[in-house]
Amino acid sequence: MPLVAVIINNQWAISVPRKSQTGAKTLAQKGIAAGLETVQVDGNDLLAVRSAMDTAIARARGGGGGTVIEAVTYRLSDHTTADDARRYRDDAE
Repeated sequence: MPLVAVIINNQWAISVPRKSQTGAKTLAQKGIAAGLETVQVDGNDLLAVRSAMDTAIARARGGGGGTVIEAVTYRLSDHTTADDARRYRDDAE
């Protein structure tokens, strides 16, 4: 399947830490069960993201199948305007 799926992992699942939401060590691993290539990159490194995207797009276009890219980053603000992250994140974070 010519698919490129990008997961932006900001370490939170709305108001729950990611580690409490899944037993998987990485979110990219979730694609393995579907037979997809998986890769994890630093989501704050534009060049790393671009390289992973270029590789995944070429793979998909060339008939090599789908890829899941997990871009690991950090949530800088609330999840939505209705969210108040101060309820579940301490001031140091």
